[in-house]
Amino acid sequence: MREVAFWVVLTLIEAVILQLAIVWFSPRVVSRLSARKLLKFAGRWNILGYRGLPLAGRQGLTTNPDMVTAFGIYDVSQGPVRIACTIPHWDSYWSISLYAWNTENFCVINDRTARSGEFDLVIMSGRSRQQSSEREEVVFSPTKKGIVLVRMLVRDRNDPEELERVEAMMRKTAMVTGAGQGPLRTAAIEVRS
Repeated sequence: MREVAFWVVLTLIEAVILQLAIVWFSPRVVSRLSARKLLKFAGRWNILGYRGLPLAGRQGLTTNPDMVTAFGIYDVSQGPVRIACTIPHWDSYWSISLYAWNTENFCVINDRTARSGEFDLVIMSGRSRQQSSEREEVVFSPTKKGIVLVRMLVRDRNDPEELERVEAMMRKTAMVTGAGQGPLRTAAIEVRS
């Protein structure tokens, strides 16, 4: 009887250890695999990559063909990362989402929840201190590295004027390292093909 109890307890301990290892490691493995793919797309850390609208015959990184998407991977270990955000002034969905390295979605701002039409989203590590201005939204990342996703809806893919407006709006979105004073409006999004 003791031998059976020993094996049952040993099996339960192994199951708990295996479960904890899977729960802790799985999100980090997913982030690393995603980061590798997104780094090829964006080109380097702290830059947003934007490919344009998904077209027929070209594989997209998004599942919705009416959604333009920009991706990037941030790293706040060397200092804050700033993302210049411009929300469309016409009725169209726009959002920015931040994901920690463990895949936790810790920040979502969309066209309805943003305080203004133009602002800088400043991503900082949990230990950083910074005074925010009226044009800044300061967010503390639970991890040093993470993923940025910017999305915008295209209502009519056949309307050249709307496509031009959407493209211009997405190109105004920029991500750079550093949290200097004043709004960030000089950098541009990198277009990847």
